[in-house]
Parts: sequence; structure tokens; C-alpha cells
Amino acid sequence: MATTFPRIAAGWRGAVGWYAETNYGIAPLATTNPFGASNASNAYNWVGAVQNLKASIDKQPIFVYRMDGSTDFPAYLLKGQRKVDFTITYWPQNIGGLGSGDGTQGILYDMINSLGLNTVAHSFIVKNYDTGATYTITGCIATTVQINGKTGQALEVQVVYQGQNLERYLPAGINFNSDPGAPYIPFYFSQESVIFSEDTSPVAMPQSLTFNATITNNLNQVPQFGTDVLRSIATLTRKADGTLTATFADVDDYPGETNIFPDVQVGATNTPPYSDPTGVDPSEPLSTTPTGLNQQTIRLVLGTKGLTTYYLDYTGAVVPKVDLTNPIADLTAVALDWTATGASVHI
Repeated sequence: MATTFPRIAAGWRGAVGWYAETNYGIAPLATTNPFGASNASNAYNWVGAVQNLKASIDKQPIFVYRMDGSTDFPAYLLKGQRKVDFTITYWPQNIGGLGSGDGTQGILYDMINSLGLNTVAHSFIVKNYDTGATYTITGCIATTVQINGKTGQALEVQVVYQGQNLERYLPAGINFNSDPGAPYIPFYFSQESVIFSEDTSPVAMPQSLTFNATITNNLNQVPQFGTDVLRSIATLTRKADGTLTATFADVDDYPGETNIFPDVQVGATNTPPYSDPTGVDPSEPLSTTPTGLNQQTIRLVLGTKGLTTYYLDYTGAVVPKVDLTNPIADLTAVALDWTATGASVHI
């Protein structure tokens, strides 16, 4: 006979779904199911293999002090402008968006491709099956999108959202979708690859061990008088940067990066290799790029599902810093810190 213990909520007995908002801050009533299953109408979209959820609401109280000669504690604690944060960490199973063939996994597509002038906000629904508690987080826009790839592990995505509101109940008639199953398994290391593309000559980088990239969206929360709920979250400037770590046999394994290292030789010559005891590479001032560094596209191949391959491209990328680690008891590895002028996901 099984022993009966008081029930305590466990993290894995939960569910989450998402849907793109038509009106900012209003959780939509889903009317279609991306997989066409008749028994799952009104279902929010499948997120992916979710690993962690964290939602918080901070009412940021206003402390009112007064000089009455009797106390140094606040006389009043007033409700301030609430701040809603929501972080979701998951292993993607595809990226969705236009031309994907289904409506799942649009988190990546929306939060990378659809921010700016025509920003898309998401609503999330969350349920804990132990306690029966349900929550809806509305007006979610990504402040950062982080991609983490490492050999021997599944590709991981962490999206940190700023939200408008967190409510205790779900929209009426809403259901949670189920895992689509094969072939939509999570992307994993044997499917991934890193490609450098300078001009029209893409070069695969099989030496890559880790790939980390972060897209930071400069968001501005806009409150208003008469309510503690945000009126809007405006997107301003954005940036994309990251680090690639890899083993190597020769520096020439990394196209376009050799001009970072200066040629230092003794003796006078006017032909390459240049003689410059100061350590300044005289080829850099002659660069046709405005940065003095070779610009290229860094492409991360996320994975393949059937005949469809999913890509994450960082365009206009430069590598201004190289870290060389030479440990005595481990592999010699090089870390390329890069920054880019654009980012997009596509098939």
C-alpha cells in the first residue's frame, strides 16, 4: 500500500502555453490549433521542451517619510508602478514564423524578427497541476534573447521578458497544447554547426565547441496616470553579441580573423609580411570596411526537421577580440568575441 504524503507542488507537474497578442496587454482567445487537431481547439501554442519558468511581480512601493520628531520609519507605504518580469528557458523544437508550416515556436521568430516598428507581444498561460493554480502573464516583450549551444547538450534558449500584468486566472475556454512529437524533437549538438561567411564564401567551423549569443533589446516601459499597469513597452536600439569557443590546429582555421594579430618583424621591407616593430598591422588602415575589421555573417545552423533547416544569422559581424587559453592539462582553445549589426532566424 502506497504511503500518502501531504501534497507539495513539484515543478515538472506544470504546463505553459503562449500566443501572440492582437491588442497589447490583452490575452487572446486562441481559435485555431497549429496542428489541425480537432480535440485541441482554443489551445495556446506549444513552447518547446521547457526547462524553467520564473515570473515575478514587484509593486515597487513608495515610502513616504515625514518629519514629526517621533519616528524615522515611513508613515505611509503606497502602491507604486508595478514591474512584471518573466523568464522562460526551453529547448526549441523549431522556430515557427512565416513559412514554417505551423504556428509553434514563434517565440524566437517574434522576439528576434518582429521587434521594432511592428513589435509583437506575447501572452503566456501557466498552470500547476498539484495546486490547480493558474496564471496569465500579458504584454510580454523580450528584453534579452540568449542562445546557448554546447557539444554534448541540447540547444538552449532563454528569453527574459518585461511584461505588463500578471493575473491569477486563464482566459475563458483556453487549453494547453501537447508536445507535437516526432519529427519535432529538440535541436541538439549533432544537428548544429557554425558557419562563417565573408563575402560569398561560407566556411564551416567544425572546430567549434560552444556558441553563445545574446540579443539585447533596449526596452522602455511607459506608465500612465490613473493605473499601475503599463501603457506600453517601447523598443529602442538593439545589439547582438556573443562568444565562439573552439579548438584549432592553425589560426587560419578562422577566416577573416587573422588581421587582428599584428605582424611584428625586424628589418625593413615594403612587401608582406610587413616589418613593423611597433606591432601595428599596416594592412588595417587600408581596409575597405568602415570598422577596419572584416565584416561577415556568422550563421548558426540550429537543426533540421525533415526537409527544413533552421538558421540563426548574425550579419555584419566583426571579431574585435580574441582570447587564447593554453592550459597545461586541457585543450588549447581560442575564444572569439564577436558583435553584429543584425540578427534574424529563418528557414
